[in-house]
Amino acid sequence: ELSQLASSVLVFLILARELHPEDYGALGAVLGVAMPAATLSSFGSHVLLIKRIAQGGDFTDAWQRATSIGMLGPAIGTVVLVAAQPLILPRVSTVVYALLVVSQLNFFWLTELAVYVGNATRNLKAAAQIRLMVVATRFGALAVFATLTPGRLVDWAVASMVSFAVGAALALFHVWRVFGARPSLRRSSVADVREGLPFSANAMTESVVDISDRPLLFRYGHETDAGIYSLGGRIIQFGYLPIHVLLRTADADLFAAGQHGVAS
Repeated sequence: ELSQLASSVLVFLILARELHPEDYGALGAVLGVAMPAATLSSFGSHVLLIKRIAQGGDFTDAWQRATSIGMLGPAIGTVVLVAAQPLILPRVSTVVYALLVVSQLNFFWLTELAVYVGNATRNLKAAAQIRLMVVATRFGALAVFATLTPGRLVDWAVASMVSFAVGAALALFHVWRVFGARPSLRRSSVADVREGLPFSANAMTESVVDISDRPLLFRYGHETDAGIYSLGGRIIQFGYLPIHVLLRTADADLFAAGQHGVAS
């Protein structure tokens, strides 16, 4: 978790030096829209994955049901979000907006699901390995952007999307290799969506409270401030990272104890 957060801050610091202030603000604004949307459109697939495995469910069944919703839900969310772009952030390039949305909703979320497999099975080594894969692909994207492109926002959007796609593929393959389970696109159900929606809605409201300022600042003409706010938000996360990590690693234990009542 620390390596991912540190790499994210480093990426944003380098981008702050490379991008025009308005483009830097646009990047933060789009991510401020995409991240809550990714949380909501996942329909709590990560929470259901942990819950089912921690309570003794079949691993392959839980993983395939989670990946099915975790791929289909964000795909629908991407279509909705891209269609609504003229209403949300009309001054951002449609190509840049679409690339960044796809990166967050479709690819980054799959890597998060793979990390949650490590938490659900209490195999934190596997979770750490997947995190480091994502960090490596991000640095690869940054190196390509800084050395082989003119340094425009669209160049970073392409490099970022490719890196997230490669990271997602590596994460899914790692789960397949370590746990022997392939992802699935055919295991989603209305019951899963209904069960997971309260978890995703709760997390989405928290995300909106945290980062909705970024797209609002950009929309009302404070482009540079939106960029500074985006970086500042990441730096602040170092402060609550320890408790965040403790809570994440305790998820499986909480769901396991929950089989015996709230007091447990």
